Amino acid sequence: MRVKLCLLLNLVALGLLAIPAVAVPGRSGTSFTFKVVAGSRKAGNTSAAGLSGHESPAFEVVESALTADGTATQWAEAAQHIGSLQPGAPTFYAVPSAPDALHSAVGMSAFRKVYGTRYRGPNYRSFDYEGVHFILLDSTVLGHSFGHLGTIEENWLAGDLKHLRPSTPVFVFLYHDVGVGNAITRPLDDEYDLRAMMRGHNVCAIFCGQPHTPDRWKTDGILTIAPPSITNEQVTEVRIDRSLITFRQAGVDQHEPAATSIPLVEAMQSVLQVGWNDPNNPYLARRRVAALLDPRSPSDSSDGETARMRIDDMPWMPMTQDIRNIWKRVFFPQAVPVGVHVCDVEITTSNHEMLGGELIFEVERSHTEATRAWAVNLNDGIVTNPIIDGDELFVTSLDHYCYCINRATGKARWRVNVGAQCVTTPVVMGGTLYLGSLGGTLFALDKQSGERRWSYDTRAEIRSTPAIADDVVAVASGSSIVGLSVETGKPVWRDVVDGFCAGHLVANHGVVFFRTSAGTVYAMRAGTGAVIWKTSLGSSGYGTAARCLLTVGERQVYAVSGDGVLFAINAATGAVLWHRAAPAADEPYRSTPVVLGLSIYVAGAGSDGDVYSLSAVDGSVQWVQGIGQEINGSAPVLAPDGRSLAILGGRGGVAVLDTGTGHIAWRYSLGPGNIVSSPAYDGEHLYTTTMADDVQCINGPGVGAPAPILPHW
Repeated sequence: MRVKLCLLLNLVALGLLAIPAVAVPGRSGTSFTFKVVAGSRKAGNTSAAGLSGHESPAFEVVESALTADGTATQWAEAAQHIGSLQPGAPTFYAVPSAPDALHSAVGMSAFRKVYGTRYRGPNYRSFDYEGVHFILLDSTVLGHSFGHLGTIEENWLAGDLKHLRPSTPVFVFLYHDVGVGNAITRPLDDEYDLRAMMRGHNVCAIFCGQPHTPDRWKTDGILTIAPPSITNEQVTEVRIDRSLITFRQAGVDQHEPAATSIPLVEAMQSVLQVGWNDPNNPYLARRRVAALLDPRSPSDSSDGETARMRIDDMPWMPMTQDIRNIWKRVFFPQAVPVGVHVCDVEITTSNHEMLGGELIFEVERSHTEATRAWAVNLNDGIVTNPIIDGDELFVTSLDHYCYCINRATGKARWRVNVGAQCVTTPVVMGGTLYLGSLGGTLFALDKQSGERRWSYDTRAEIRSTPAIADDVVAVASGSSIVGLSVETGKPVWRDVVDGFCAGHLVANHGVVFFRTSAGTVYAMRAGTGAVIWKTSLGSSGYGTAARCLLTVGERQVYAVSGDGVLFAINAATGAVLWHRAAPAADEPYRSTPVVLGLSIYVAGAGSDGDVYSLSAVDGSVQWVQGIGQEINGSAPVLAPDGRSLAILGGRGGVAVLDTGTGHIAWRYSLGPGNIVSSPAYDGEHLYTTTMADDVQCINGPGVGAPAPILPHW
């Protein structure tokens, strides 16, 4: 997904990129202690963890979830607890967690309200205390459990680190794990960006709030600490002296906390350099990976090193070392699917420290397979679906902009700043584009020029795509549904519903249908807002509130409940006609269903990314096909002729399936990163958006100019 330029490096040039941390005398500040709390939602309450009775900490950092579901009531309880803390209690900071961001109706603005002046805007920050630098990152993605650092946050972090001396002690805090998993399973998809920025700095420890076993490991030689369990509180007391850091870690069941000590300022550490050594190989029919430690720590010996590499989530392959201590491995891309891939490289030093590096490469063979027509990077991640309208593609981004992109070239015709992040897909009707933002404003833009026709402040975050019928545009805003005139933007009606809606509203024959986080399906008159019927699916929908999970046929509404059961509902009366659970209990249905004739297509929640074809008559399974990668929010998208459908895996896997048989017609890999959106698909070209900031156009097999045919080796 990140289409990086991978330079062809000469072997002798591999060591030119690193700035080592240099050992200097210890800091001159006074000794102090701070605490890191994980597994508890109560800041300022650490006495249960076996660390009471010691000196009062200078401050505390809370890394665990502050709420269970991110509901308004739970955020109010968190704010009440913080307000009850005694004056003079240690200052505390918090790192945004995935559970808090997963189900919140108002996004992470509740986090800022609770923590007041500590976070004026973005939910990340840094501060200094007694000569030590502390960095608190926001790795959360609204409505999803995995992690991502946006471009704006990465740019801020690079600038923050730029002003530090190499010897300045640094502590990093974030919720998601780093240093574990492969390109397909990493909790933080762009962790190598973070690891690259930390090189050359004296990072003493990384604290992660996501529970993990084991609860301690090394990430590029940096001590990394996580809570061992999501159910028990764990506190880590960190004491910093002139030259030593001591970690005392205890849980609620431990009476004698374990202690570990490391130097405050490390001696020069070995740095891993990786690159390509592919001279005279214009078509990249084979790739040569090269890696070495440069600079190498005086304490590391080249004789005791080992190295290995892997492609994506494939098995590890050993590398061999030459007389210049450079590790090498040749592999042949013929065995790799077309698209963008990641090559992971690891070297284990003679002192048993494991250092990792990442290389991105692209594989294309011939026009008989899919090819990438173009790719363009926006300024931040994208969680919304691209929309095709004639020759144009419309995309909204977390960078606060809406883009109109030429489908043939990938060049932007116009872009408009809507003043806040966009997490909803726009909708086009006639000559107007309608879209909402987390700032709470619904915009009506001229689709040709981007000029604003009108805007309306709904007074709450908009996390739903609007629906249009009977000259009214209906949009969900917090727990309200608002109907506005399509011509003027003036309010026509407003109603309050249970829960909130964070997906698409769907209009059909003058009726607006939607599903709320409370598990209720509504049918409302578009012109008046009158509720025709509402039907409970029997379970709350917080677990899937970030997605629509509802579609409308001619006479039936198909909706997925919070526990992954598919319901068929009479569109006129709201009566449940039938309901079916997924065949595998641990892989419930988890996407917006789509309807084609007497078939329904829906994705499951399993690790293999199963796509199901079901009977619209009774929900029985007609076929099931795994795409080999978990699906994290993408829904099936039908080609105009209905003969095929496209869907995206959560880590960049594109799959096009035959709607009749489920057979995979073709694949493409977008590369490492997270995808939570559905593609736009016209049967020949497939348009994708990713959390790695990019929009891509993928040609199906045989479409577009033929790619060069690679030679055989």
